[in-house]
Amino acid sequence: LFALACLRIAYLLALRLVLGPERHAVWQTRRRIKRTWPRTARRLGLTVEETIRPWLASPGSTSSRRVLIPSIRAKRERWGVRIELRTIEGVGLAELERVQIRYG
Repeated sequence: LFALACLRIAYLLALRLVLGPERHAVWQTRRRIKRTWPRTARRLGLTVEETIRPWLASPGSTSSRRVLIPSIRAKRERWGVRIELRTIEGVGLAELERVQIRYG
């Protein structure tokens, strides 16, 4: 466990040296966006709740619900972070224009 922690610290330090301070800040922003996206999407109302039934369910069995969140792909660029969002049924361009997503 200690060896893994040391390897992680060495990796992060090497990454910082290789990227430089400006690109490292962009890398950190990209990581934060990807990490916090599900919570941000829920807060902005960009989710869809779906009722599902088990595959081999009898007519009287209970159904469960799941929350669908649009997926994102965050890419590091020289000028910042580019985010590509894949829409889902019920969350489209109109809903994205309604909310303003700001990171930074």
